[in-house]
Amino acid sequence: MNEKSSPASKGWTVVIAGLTINLILGVLYAWGVVAKALVVDWKWTKTEATLPFTVATVCFAGMMVFAGRCQDKFGPRLVATAGGLMLGLGLVASGLVHSPSMMMLTFGVGAGLGIGLGYSATTPPAIKWFPPARKGVITGIVVSGVGLAAVYISPLTQYLLGITTISMTFVYLGVGTLILVPLLAQLLRNPPEQPAAAASTTKAAATSAEPAQPMAVTSPISGSPLATFAERSPSVTTSVLPVRATTVSWRLAKRCGASPAASPPARAANS
Repeated sequence: MNEKSSPASKGWTVVIAGLTINLILGVLYAWGVVAKALVVDWKWTKTEATLPFTVATVCFAGMMVFAGRCQDKFGPRLVATAGGLMLGLGLVASGLVHSPSMMMLTFGVGAGLGIGLGYSATTPPAIKWFPPARKGVITGIVVSGVGLAAVYISPLTQYLLGITTISMTFVYLGVGTLILVPLLAQLLRNPPEQPAAAASTTKAAATSAEPAQPMAVTSPISGSPLATFAERSPSVTTSVLPVRATTVSWRLAKRCGASPAASPPARAANS
């Protein structure tokens, strides 16, 4: 992906990649078509044909908690790749077995855990690229891939069963998963974090923008506060303070009986 592209384009690339991965992870819904073929062609009972799907659903849901923590620690790219590999290998292995117990292990446990890993790594990186006001929309777009998978996966599975065997149908679906999911997972990434230096610079700039606090100035002659001035302008300090101090000195001299050298200066207009 081009590093010079805008953050918005990068974010939408992650959204599309996550949506497509979820469409592939929806291969779980292919079991409804496969189960009918198992009953007709392999003479499984309906209970036997249902158990692998049930185990896969439980493993998928149970894996989400663990997979979410892995996504936070290792990143979405690695977790989604691992999920795609596990799901693909589980499907290929399902094409090599014929007993219900082994199918529960290959499809139920293997494919189910792979779906949980992959699904947990698609939504978190996508919503991180967008402001909070759009997180709900982005989440809906990415998650909809799993539901939309039923639109294409059932006809595709039915087509494969019509031109080949049940075992080869699993193999074809598994190989496609092994190729597509790891490739799409390379497009999943979290947005870059703000560097610590930039954050400290921003904080320092905000602190320097605060107004200066007023300073109390006390007369060394009388020991009482003359005035409180805000250090905002040199003109206040250089014009008002000398006038105030001279006025106090003139009054002290008058009380002591000395003749003041001059009349007290006029108070500054801004004092």
